[in-house]
Amino acid sequence: MDIKTEQEAAKKNYENIIKAIPAKLNKKEEKLYLQFQKIKATPTRKLSLLYKEIDEIYAFINKYTPCKKGCSACCFYNVTISEIEIRHIEENTKFKRAKEIQEKNDFHGTPCPFLKNNSCSIYEHRPLMCRRHTTLAPTNYWCQPENALKHEFSQIEFSELRRTYDLIRIESISSELWDIRQVFNFNNG
Repeated sequence: MDIKTEQEAAKKNYENIIKAIPAKLNKKEEKLYLQFQKIKATPTRKLSLLYKEIDEIYAFINKYTPCKKGCSACCFYNVTISEIEIRHIEENTKFKRAKEIQEKNDFHGTPCPFLKNNSCSIYEHRPLMCRRHTTLAPTNYWCQPENALKHEFSQIEFSELRRTYDLIRIESISSELWDIRQVFNFNNG
């Protein structure tokens, strides 16, 4: 596979997405941070609301990616998760965090504990990192764990979405981050 051709295709795809994003969706993302500063709700409620906004934005973007249900290559990447997201998973699923957090590690290549039969078993409650992850390359070849860290590709980043997530993390009084495998290792039954 020719890396230069793949990177050019990803760059072109990025440019096409930026041009095609509806103005309404763009304005919505631009106002997220200010909107969420005014919302009177618990951090976990705000996180749920933010997830809905993210899902709307990425529903548009995903039309331009090879990402499809059943492709689980990204479930073998490091997945950063915050305390507020841990609480969100615990409150909305049957899963509870491990009694002890595992040591920090490079978990690249290790399946996410929620990956079951090539699908996310907590899809509706998955963390921000999983919601935002897409590839702009023409295929998922570069998503495979053995290929993923070899080259850089154009990526979509929404600054207000990120700022809003950080605001919620700060409001939750815990800004520490872990890998999802450190917290949900299921050694606690």
